[in-house]
Amino acid sequence: MPTAASLTWLASPMCEVPPSKFTATMDGRGRLWGFEGNASCAYRDANGLPVYDWDTAPRCLGDASEGSSHADVEGRLWGWEAGSSCAFKDLDGRPLRTWANAARWAVLGCGWRHGS
Repeated sequence: MPTAASLTWLASPMCEVPPSKFTATMDGRGRLWGFEGNASCAYRDANGLPVYDWDTAPRCLGDASEGSSHADVEGRLWGWEAGSSCAFKDLDGRPLRTWANAARWAVLGCGWRHGS
C-alpha cells in the first residue's frame, strides 16, 4: 500500500461519488482529491481524466463561443482547456451569460423585443 506522500493522482483509487465543493480538494495541478473509506481517492473517469461539478470545475480562461462551449441542462456553459473540462464563470463562480444562453427575460429586460 503506497504511503500518502508517494500516492499519485493516477495511482490512487477513483472516488465513487461525484465531487462537490464540500467533499473535494483541488491540488496544484487543478485535479480533485476526495476521501472515501478512510483513504484518499481521485475524482477522475475511467480514462484518467478529471471529473468536476460546476462548483469545483476550474474557470475557463478563453471566451465562450458556439464552437468552444456547450450548455448543460441548467444553461451553464462548459468548455475544454488544457486537457480537461472547465466552466465559463466569473471570478465569483457565477455562470457567464452570452446571447446564446441568456434567459429570455434578461434579453427583454434590456429593451429588445421580438419583431421590433
